[in-house]
Amino acid sequence: MINRILQYLEINFGIPQSVFRKYNFVVQQDKIFLTTKTVNTFNKLRPYRKGILFAQQLGKTIKISNSAIQIFGKYAKINTIELSSEQMQEFMKTKKLSVNKISNIFSQRPLIFIYKNFPVAIY
Repeated sequence: MINRILQYLEINFGIPQSVFRKYNFVVQQDKIFLTTKTVNTFNKLRPYRKGILFAQQLGKTIKISNSAIQIFGKYAKINTIELSSEQMQEFMKTKKLSVNKISNIFSQRPLIFIYKNFPVAIY
């Protein structure tokens, strides 16, 4: 499942898989968490979770978390779109944007929304 997610990020956004080499992935039920390599030294502790939510399996679909995109979206080379202040305000109010209003070129592809050079969300 993790390899599939990394391939998805590379194919759809151009994020190289090598970016993730210094991290570990922890699978807990239907969720995948991203941790640093040192977290594994805390095996005696039983925290609720280790790391940040990276992705979640929803049936047959895997959803990449916005937290993951906010951290790794800066490596994206394709399928990103810069939001204007007006579009960002609309997104923050409704969590929806008409992709066709932004660009009909990208309407059938996943997008990373960027605002002022900061990856905000995956759409």
